[in-house]
Amino acid sequence: MSDEVWDYVFARREDVQSDISKETLESMRREFEYWYPLDVRISGKDLIQNHLTFFLYIHIALFPQEYWPRAIRVNGHLLLNGEKMSKSTGNFLTLNEAVSKFGADATRCALADAGDEIEDANFEETVANSFVLRLFELRKWCEDETKNEDQLRTSSKVLWDDIFEDEMNGLVAEAVGHYDATMYKLALKVIPPTIPNPSAPDTYVS
Repeated sequence: MSDEVWDYVFARREDVQSDISKETLESMRREFEYWYPLDVRISGKDLIQNHLTFFLYIHIALFPQEYWPRAIRVNGHLLLNGEKMSKSTGNFLTLNEAVSKFGADATRCALADAGDEIEDANFEETVANSFVLRLFELRKWCEDETKNEDQLRTSSKVLWDDIFEDEMNGLVAEAVGHYDATMYKLALKVIPPTIPNPSAPDTYVS
């Protein structure tokens, strides 16, 4: 990796003398151009004044603007049950342990519920446990509702169908906006993994 090779791969230099084949060099350049620019760099709030600042300086110094990072997302630290995680106190949970204990879906929901923005997020094990139950009940409800599919209404749309479809489209658009902004707790509030209100009229079956 001579300076010439580096410049060929990363800085669009064409005249390069190297014992690396041209085919390999072109493959390396394509690999770089495929992954760059990166869409978002996510890191802790304690790195704003050092790592993340120099992350920008270095990219601006080395690459043309088309390869500059598109966004940086800064987050707080992760608390466990309202307290700082510490191996010495036993208040500690790895991601692998969380998935083994609560399952991947409930862990995702609890992490999303833990909080957004720069404030410290709080992963509550009681919340993760509640999501296990809520996801189970949601699956059971879906299975029960589709069990007698042949008895569901198949007639043409009525007014309530259009209202329901419009409401769903609005929720989807709002959730996508929160996901794009990496505001997962807000997205979770828009599309919570819970069964519909059983007291609501069964108007929207189609």
